[in-house]
Amino acid sequence: MTAETPEQLFRKTLHARGYRVTPDRLRVFRHLLARPQPVAVAELADALQAEGTHPVTVYRVIDCLSALGVVHPVLLGSAVGFELSAPFRAHHHHLWCRGCGRLFDLAECELDPVIRRIEEVHHLKVEGHELTLEGLCDRCAARSEA
Repeated sequence: MTAETPEQLFRKTLHARGYRVTPDRLRVFRHLLARPQPVAVAELADALQAEGTHPVTVYRVIDCLSALGVVHPVLLGSAVGFELSAPFRAHHHHLWCRGCGRLFDLAECELDPVIRRIEEVHHLKVEGHELTLEGLCDRCAARSEA
């Protein structure tokens, strides 16, 4: 038995929640799947307009996919990007350079013991989390010291 592809899982998720698989939803999902980094909705709308998806539709699809937990926002200072959530993409965190704006994926997640303690103290089942660490990369730090 083979594992489901991200797109198969996406289709199954939409159907299970009572949503139709539309060409626009598929375009947005496929574009996000192909992106290694979070993308601003405006940038996504510009890219998909060439494929026939109206910008307003992109915003609506992102709202829908966010509500379904398919995508999540990534805060980068005052900007917001979106990327696919687990299980559509491997769970990870980010390191963001305030100087040059580069975003680095941080695959290690050692928050599980902390999350379990928070669940016990607050009597809450955590269903997901996102962490972005901000700072300066080596290049920007060297420039700021000069």
